[in-house]
Amino acid sequence: MRSICYICINFGLRVSGNDGNFDSSFHHKCHVWLDVSYFAVNWCFAIFSANQLSDDLTFLQSETASVADSLVQSVDALTQMEGQVQQLSKAQDSLSTLQALQLRLDETEAASGEIDAGLTQLREVSARQNESMNDISEVTRHIATNLELVSGPLHSMITSAQQINQHSLQALIDFYKLSQGESDALASMEANLQLVYRGTSAMTSAMFNVDQSDNTRSLLVDLRRDLRPLRGQTRQYAQMDMSLERRVLGREIVTAVEKMIELSIQIQAGSLELANRTAAEANTLAQQTQAATADQIAASKTSAEVLDNALRLINQSNEGTRSVISDLTSSVEQLTLSLQSIPEVERQIETSLNAVQRAVASDQVERMDEAGNRALQAQKNAQTIPIVLLVFILIAFAISAVVAFYLQRLIVKPLANFVSGVRRVTDNDLRTRVTDEGAIGELKAVIGSVNEMIEGLRQNVLDMTQSGKNISESARLMANTSTKTRDALEQQKQGEQAIVDSTDALADMVRQVANSGSEAGERAREADEVIKQSQQDIENAKREMASLANTVSRSNEVIQSLKLQSDNIGQVISVIQNVSGQTNLLALNAAIEAARAGEHGRGFAVVADEVRQLAQRTSEATIEIRDLIEQIQAGSDQGVESMTEGLAQVARNTQATESVALSLESVIDQVATISRLNLEIGEHTRQQLQQLDSIEAGVESVRRQSEQASEAVLDNVSASENLNRTASTLGDLVKRFSI
Repeated sequence: MRSICYICINFGLRVSGNDGNFDSSFHHKCHVWLDVSYFAVNWCFAIFSANQLSDDLTFLQSETASVADSLVQSVDALTQMEGQVQQLSKAQDSLSTLQALQLRLDETEAASGEIDAGLTQLREVSARQNESMNDISEVTRHIATNLELVSGPLHSMITSAQQINQHSLQALIDFYKLSQGESDALASMEANLQLVYRGTSAMTSAMFNVDQSDNTRSLLVDLRRDLRPLRGQTRQYAQMDMSLERRVLGREIVTAVEKMIELSIQIQAGSLELANRTAAEANTLAQQTQAATADQIAASKTSAEVLDNALRLINQSNEGTRSVISDLTSSVEQLTLSLQSIPEVERQIETSLNAVQRAVASDQVERMDEAGNRALQAQKNAQTIPIVLLVFILIAFAISAVVAFYLQRLIVKPLANFVSGVRRVTDNDLRTRVTDEGAIGELKAVIGSVNEMIEGLRQNVLDMTQSGKNISESARLMANTSTKTRDALEQQKQGEQAIVDSTDALADMVRQVANSGSEAGERAREADEVIKQSQQDIENAKREMASLANTVSRSNEVIQSLKLQSDNIGQVISVIQNVSGQTNLLALNAAIEAARAGEHGRGFAVVADEVRQLAQRTSEATIEIRDLIEQIQAGSDQGVESMTEGLAQVARNTQATESVALSLESVIDQVATISRLNLEIGEHTRQQLQQLDSIEAGVESVRRQSEQASEAVLDNVSASENLNRTASTLGDLVKRFSI
């Protein structure tokens, strides 16, 4: 019995710990109780009661240790949850990166606007280039038309006018030869008149394609009208004998031929004037073309500068876009890794929460309920034992009551408070603490650890709540940023499409400019060929004019010789007239002498009369010959004047032809310059096409990168939605706790 009591004393000492007052009092009371109850307590009931209390206290101690271990596991799980929440906070860094990317996308959009403005300016420059090329093509066409006129109809008119003038002069020379009695002069004169007629026909045909003045047409009509009677008069003159009518007809023919020569000179002058005017117009047009080509080159240089700026902006945009895409890809990869870890983090958080709940939930609740029941049972047993002892031992009642009071105060009540606090924790109420009032020893230490665990759990739940809010806010900002980024990318895509359309339209315009330049170059080459042909024709005309000048010069020499011969004939006629006069005087003297001789001088008188008649007829013939010689001399003088004027006209024609040749040479130089400038324009146009191809390739690359960025942004939006759902789930889990 005494040993059992000592066991109870030792248990009390172990429970009380280092509290010396409690140990002395309890030891003293146990000794008193042992002395009083030594004679009365039934040892079996005492052993049973003591063993029962010992088992209950041992069970409570083991359950308390188990709860402490569970709470430690909960603290570890919450620590792991804090680490997982830190992993979730990395998504906020991705949000900051996305916001920076949004600013860079805004800069890229501004660069796209500058590119669009540059392309608009380039489109305007290309439009001006197209207009300039159209003007160049139109002016080149006018030049070609004028050169065709110079080389074709005008050249034919000038050549025909020169031939008309040449054959008219030759006809006049043939008429003088005809008047001198040359046999082939009539055929030559008719052939020259026929050639003059053909020249008028050729000139009339050429005038259908030339805007010639009405004066030239009327001159041609007058010339053709005078040719018809001139042929008949020439034949009539050739058939007539020497008479006054023949001399009058000769004067009319000379007048008609001189008029024909004058008309041919006027026609030739009009043709040369038209040729000079056309050449001057071609020269002016060539100068205009050269000026327009210079403007075109300036526009091409401006276009090249605009293209260089556009290429520079596009390269900068491409570099910026590539950098943005790279950063966006890196951010998306980081965000993807973060989002990929979100389900694992969510699972681990849920596992940790489940562990916490398991640590403080059903099993622990049941065990704590069981511990509470055991404590209540122990309390009942503690209350029952004194009653039973009172029944069996009246003396031990007071001691048992005191022991029960101290047991309830030192063990049962603190344990009940501990069970009540733990039950509140299992109900997710972290606002209260487990009171340690009356607790001593290990129970007090366990209650302190539990309170620290509750405070840590509460702080972790608060951190989780704040992290959930941060994650939700980050997800919302990430979604807004992703939406703005997606809208910016969509606007950039539309701007890039507009740039592509503008580039295509600009490429079409540049191709039109290239085609116009090629056409202008082709027309310039054709004009160059026409001008070279015209130059060759002008050289031929110059040679023909030189031949005509030689012919006219020889004709002038012939007429001068004819004039000298007619002068010599006049002198001979004067001698013949003097001889005729003297012969007449001699015949008269012979007749006088025959009359004096009478019958013997009759025969001599007959001879003298015949001599007188012969002298009379010789005198009359001499008068007619003198008149004819005077006419021939007058015609020779007029022929000399006509030949002199013809030589002057030939000189003027030669000078005009040389002037036309010089103008054509100037036009050739300017057309060559135009051809060279057209080649330069073509080269600039090809360079512009290559630059436009580079722009299209750059814009296409930017568009593809924008599509990739758009896909990445869509993934980012989906990831932000998943992050938002995770934050919502975390918030729902945290709401289970009352803090």
